[in-house]
Amino acid sequence: MIGFISPTLRHLEAGLLASKVIDFIGVRSAAELKEKVAGAEAALIGNSAYDSGAAQTLRSATSLRWIQTTSIGIDNLMSDPPRRDVVVTNAGGLNAPAVAEHAVTLLLALSRNLRRSLECQRVGWWARQELAPAVRSLAGRQIVCLGYGAVGREVARKLAAFDAEVTVLTRSGQGAPPARRILPYESLGAVLPTADAVILALPLAPWTRGIIGRHELALMKPTAVLVNVGRGPLVDEVALAEALTEGHLAGAGLDVFAAEPLSKDSPLWKCPGTILTPHLGGQGGDGERLLVQLIHENAARLKHGQPLANVMTIR
Repeated sequence: MIGFISPTLRHLEAGLLASKVIDFIGVRSAAELKEKVAGAEAALIGNSAYDSGAAQTLRSATSLRWIQTTSIGIDNLMSDPPRRDVVVTNAGGLNAPAVAEHAVTLLLALSRNLRRSLECQRVGWWARQELAPAVRSLAGRQIVCLGYGAVGREVARKLAAFDAEVTVLTRSGQGAPPARRILPYESLGAVLPTADAVILALPLAPWTRGIIGRHELALMKPTAVLVNVGRGPLVDEVALAEALTEGHLAGAGLDVFAAEPLSKDSPLWKCPGTILTPHLGGQGGDGERLLVQLIHENAARLKHGQPLANVMTIR
């Protein structure tokens, strides 16, 4: 297996280099990938590292049979897909508990007005009377979650512990517990005006891009908040910044952005009521160990001609 390892993923190498199932070769650049990919049957690459150059290099690798991504999202692979005879698998579900925990953390921080409390702490201001009116409990609050994959299910399960009323939107309008109320996406316009919070846990696809735009934000209550742990382009960031600045939305907790890292001149940095984190949702959990385990299992399946786990359809 050839692995295109970015600086943030190099810690995976130890587990892969010690493998008795695969011969792992780590590369550090697109040029090195091009040089060493010949003869590789499998490639490990992050969605962000899969650009047009990497796509062309991997398509030219005649021995390549399998690409394993290090993330759930595979939008770059979808826009510039590999050869049809190459199987693509993702890391879906491995980081779901951590990402869901991050989503709930952002929601709690917004609900308890923690950003403003920290601002007051820095200047030594005991602002109880000023802060108290904006503090909310999640109990009985109407939470709308877009997406009911591994992350969405974990979000619904965790929010049940806070006695929140969770509505989940799916393409089919169907799904299993823990969510009790599941509706199709056609109901989005009807449920947004009732939501105290909207959580985005969707992958990026043509039908999800911009799913929260100017029209959808206008439907939300001015006391509502938005949390995005899915993909940045799910949200029209210009419209969101305007809604926050003009007081049409109470706050936003964002872990993902249309372009990362977020530009220093993005208005989101200074919007009132925002809490921004630099794509940390999947960190701190057991996902990395499980990813190495998945790679080993899929390598063994490939060797024995068995179906791989987490296969994605990208065409």
